[in-house]
Amino acid sequence: KSIYRRNNMLLKTSESFEETCEAFKTLKSEFYNIPQNYNEFVAKVHKYGICVIAKNETVEGLIAFYANNYETKMAFITSVLVSKNSRGKGIGTRLVKACENICREKGFKRGRRTKETQSRRKSCE
Repeated sequence: KSIYRRNNMLLKTSESFEETCEAFKTLKSEFYNIPQNYNEFVAKVHKYGICVIAKNETVEGLIAFYANNYETKMAFITSVLVSKNSRGKGIGTRLVKACENICREKGFKRGRRTKETQSRRKSCE
């Protein structure tokens, strides 16, 4: 499903396991710490989470998050990845806004990064 289109940039939710895998594979080198069970991580994101992909001619970024706990209405961002060549263009900001909009549409009130995302961000600053 297309979320955002501007010039040649398209933000869309991943519609298949293959699309999710391809996006993560393209951006795998952007992980600060690659998860130990990388393949299981991608499978879990696809099965239980939502992956929004930023594409131009190639995958330029993605955000993966979980918005499936309807009891607490708490969403969790697990990955925000932007290719080195695409940084500084607002892609990360657009991905986070897309995440916020999807969560709001699903009735979620709060969100946070997972501990792994927080520690990766701290170590990159």
